[in-house]
Amino acid sequence: KAKALDPNSWLSIKRLGDYYFSRNEFDKAIATYLETESVAAGIKNDELRRHYLRRCYTCVAFSYINADKGKKAAKYFEKVLMLYTDEKESYLVLKYLQQLYFDQRQWVLLKPVAEKINALFPNHYAHAYMALGSYYYEEEKDIENALNFYKKAAQVNCMSDTFIGGNDREIGAIILMVLGELYLKDMNDEATAIEYFEKVLNIDTKTQQISRAAEHLYNLAEKRGDEEVMAKYKAHRGEIQKLLSLFNDPFEPTPPK
Repeated sequence: KAKALDPNSWLSIKRLGDYYFSRNEFDKAIATYLETESVAAGIKNDELRRHYLRRCYTCVAFSYINADKGKKAAKYFEKVLMLYTDEKESYLVLKYLQQLYFDQRQWVLLKPVAEKINALFPNHYAHAYMALGSYYYEEEKDIENALNFYKKAAQVNCMSDTFIGGNDREIGAIILMVLGELYLKDMNDEATAIEYFEKVLNIDTKTQQISRAAEHLYNLAEKRGDEEVMAKYKAHRGEIQKLLSLFNDPFEPTPPK
């Protein structure tokens, strides 16, 4: 009714879109959010127009994410990026776009986004260096560059102290796990791989990476015929699995306020 009384009210459009979003009616949510475009077309103030469109396209992108349509979500995040006049304000959009490209394994599209994050915030966000490591490993088959970027990610993860980057233990476990598996499978360097797997176990976090590291260490000990180490990690694996079974917190994105 509020929208009918004032069809040019951004707030009424947003709230109706959020209502459909909350009911998982994503097609209706998207169609409603996009009504903002006609409202924005009548706004003379350029910054205000950009603001409304950024909010609109961000909500549309999240609707597509929740509808499992990642490619369409990426297209709308790209639209949001074009509406920023200060690139540094676009960090969160770049982060979402990077994650979507990673999930879709679109390495060529991922690379410039990760490079942009690193250019805007050098030595700050581990996930952007991880993304470049994945690009060089998956797309270029360049193990040396992949290793360098993953090592840089590990270093940056310990340096950063922001609420987004942070010394994130889970990210740290993933980076160390990837490095260990690269040394084991691609470099055939079991000694270095073991060092990284053991570092994973020393991280105070509840993550599947710890279970994977213990599995690798057990298998390598079995290969060497080291029964003492096998017994240690066999018990360790059991304890980890019991602990991990208590935690299940999937990420479910919601539209921004």
